[in-house]
Amino acid sequence: MFHRSLPRLCLAALLAGAAASGCQERTEAPKPSSSALTDDNTRPFELDVVAVRDCEPGPYAPLATDEMLIGVKVKLRALRDQTPQNYFYASIVDSDEQRYSPSFTGCSPRLVGDPLAAGATATGFVNFRLPREARGLGFEYAPRIGNTNKARDTLVARDLGR
Repeated sequence: MFHRSLPRLCLAALLAGAAASGCQERTEAPKPSSSALTDDNTRPFELDVVAVRDCEPGPYAPLATDEMLIGVKVKLRALRDQTPQNYFYASIVDSDEQRYSPSFTGCSPRLVGDPLAAGATATGFVNFRLPREARGLGFEYAPRIGNTNKARDTLVARDLGR
């Protein structure tokens, strides 16, 4: 069974650094960009899926025989201040509506850092452990913007073509 819990950060992963950066890029072209709208119809950010790659797991987190590890490389552009850039806000949903949380291990650099100022950009990977048979994959990014404990009209969904 695949976990749906939040990504686990472990000391071994931090000490290993970017040991799992060996990625195989796929040949399909990425889909066009997407953006999110807030209640006042101002876009807080734009998100492009740059590439989808098969990633190598770190030695501390081997894959099961029925698992795959993919990295979704995204480019995030802040259209207002305090836009979160963190893989924690991403997920993948398959054609069976199974949701998968991001994984700490995989392709690097990961999408993580301080909130972005308006006009700033960030590029990084969001990695996912999925069953090999998962199909119809869609990437979702829904950060919490402002003083809230939930995403408010910031969901961006992209078809990954897998």
